[in-house]
Amino acid sequence: MQKKVSLSSFKALQIVLRGSGRELFYLSILLTTSSFFELISVSLLGSYTLLVLTSNVQVPGLSVDATSFLKDYSLTHLILGTSALVLLTYIFKNYFSLQVQKRLISFSFSRQREIILRLLKLYQNMPYEKLRQKNTSSL
Repeated sequence: MQKKVSLSSFKALQIVLRGSGRELFYLSILLTTSSFFELISVSLLGSYTLLVLTSNVQVPGLSVDATSFLKDYSLTHLILGTSALVLLTYIFKNYFSLQVQKRLISFSFSRQREIILRLLKLYQNMPYEKLRQKNTSSL
């Protein structure tokens, strides 16, 4: 019984998503990119917290040469620069996420419209005798 349910669910999903493979691929790329921006913004927030809480700018695991360019800047300048970078990253991430959500909603409504139109055409083109034989709840 369970096997029939999963096969019928798969067939129903296949009917609903017919002809939208390219759009689904594009949406999956957008969602992956959005997740990547989330990861970047969280890592920047971690480095910002490290700068605010500690006055030592050296990062464990990096050589002195990798952090030597930071010696030219004061702690206040580093905190302000990192704050601006975190703020810009979050603004860009939220704007990008908003665009992804708009695309998802547009995709969902366009699929809904296509399914409704397809069902309506099937219903209107059904022979009258078939309609009379069926119960209205099964239509």
